[in-house]
Amino acid sequence: MLKTFVQYRYFFLLCSIFAIFCGFMYNEFFAIPLNIFGTCYTSEKNGELILAKNNGEKCVYPMGLDPSWIGTMNELTYTNSLKMKLSIIVGVLHMMLGIFIRGINNMNGKNHTAFFFEFIPQFLFMGLMFGYLIAMIYYKWGTDYDNNTNNAPSLLSIMINMAIKFGEVDGEPLFQSFYGFSQETINKLILFICVTLVPIMLFVKPIQFYLKKNKNKGVSFRKEEASLINNENKNDDNININNNNFNNNNINNDFDLDNLINNNEDNANLNNSGDYSLSLSQESKIRANELYSDLYQAQKKKYKEEAKSKFQFVELFIGQLIEVIEYVLGTVSNTASYLRLWALSLAHTALSHVFIEKTFIGYIQNDQVNIVSSVVGVFIYFLVFLLATGFILIFMDAMECVLHTLRLHWVEFQNKFYKGDGYLFQPFSFRTIFNGEEILKE
Repeated sequence: MLKTFVQYRYFFLLCSIFAIFCGFMYNEFFAIPLNIFGTCYTSEKNGELILAKNNGEKCVYPMGLDPSWIGTMNELTYTNSLKMKLSIIVGVLHMMLGIFIRGINNMNGKNHTAFFFEFIPQFLFMGLMFGYLIAMIYYKWGTDYDNNTNNAPSLLSIMINMAIKFGEVDGEPLFQSFYGFSQETINKLILFICVTLVPIMLFVKPIQFYLKKNKNKGVSFRKEEASLINNENKNDDNININNNNFNNNNINNDFDLDNLINNNEDNANLNNSGDYSLSLSQESKIRANELYSDLYQAQKKKYKEEAKSKFQFVELFIGQLIEVIEYVLGTVSNTASYLRLWALSLAHTALSHVFIEKTFIGYIQNDQVNIVSSVVGVFIYFLVFLLATGFILIFMDAMECVLHTLRLHWVEFQNKFYKGDGYLFQPFSFRTIFNGEEILKE
């Protein structure tokens, strides 16, 4: 049974590392806060938390969430906002990594058109629009709104107004000026650049394909036509040589060439050697018909190739249109899809609080429990808490997180670069490496 889990050892290792990291960031250990670095808050008599000051400066907690937030009335509001913003930051960085891999693939395939007119506009679009959102998140985190929290602007409203109201800011802006530019000016500038990038992603690649195809078609047809004409010139030279011989023979035998052509245009003529041959006019007509037939076939082939080229251009343009629309709309929908990280964390935290409150805390707060029953009850409730945590939080919740992670990698991440037209993927395996080395030794 354990052999089945051996091949997933690196997966479990990474899950453990990131679970420990998130535990430190959210300061949760089975829904119990860890007071590792102390707290930056002092409690007043009325239960209100006041931010402490060290040497006249406000305290900043070194890492993660201050333990004093756990158990407060506005804990859920604060942690929801924090986890939501962290999910957006992780999602945008993850998708930008996928776009960066797309650029590497274009460079590796020497596809310069896709690199300059797909990768760079896509990277700029994502970086400007949602990189600007990440910058606003950090700026808002670093701004003190203790005097009046109502002055804190809504980042969601700012992003919506960029699309609906063309960058106008309702109410108090997040910042007054940045290198002499107001926030409304920066919003309009970013929106203008992003809108300009869309036609670049849409039109350049199909037009470049169309011009390249037409250029190749023209060169190909001209080569075929020149070949036909050269062959005909060679045939004409041979005709001239034969005609000279024929004229010399006629002159030596006192034949009149004009009378021969006029009187025997459709008949066979007998030359000095006694062989039958077609008259000059018949040979010219046959050769002209052959030349016309060859040119007609070449022209017909050209028209077919042009029709096929037009169909390929339309097909490519429609495919490019779908890809651009999917990318532009996907930047919003895919970013929103990463909010599932916030939802999973919220559900995990809520379940942890329920399990510990209904077992340990609820039992300890019961005043009617004596010492003997409390000792026995602690072991019983610990067993219940252990089973609930192991089967629900660790097993079921971990499986759910794995499924959501696979979806984020397959849909939101890989659609930025994955095409499925390369060579077959071979996962890392020590057995494959060792078998390969044994084969080489043999």
